Amino acid sequence: MAKEKYKDHNILAHKGYTDEYMLKEAGGPMKLAGTPKINSWMINNEYRLNKQSGTPIKECNELRTKAQRTVAEVRRQRGY
Repeated sequence: MAKEKYKDHNILAHKGYTDEYMLKEAGGPMKLAGTPKINSWMINNEYRLNKQSGTPIKECNELRTKAQRTVAEVRRQRGY
């Protein structure tokens, strides 16, 4: 059976990175491919990894906020 095509929602899609690739590389759940939730999962995963690596919580929070703003801006630019 042919795979159903979907719109890639990750913010690096314009550079050729598919949602499936991003999730595979990060160990994320494939059910998020083709949904806007991929960005939230990726941000939260990076936040968790930053905390595990010893990054101060304040910096983790700042990085997460910056990433959330970037996603919002990209979504506005793409019109969704």
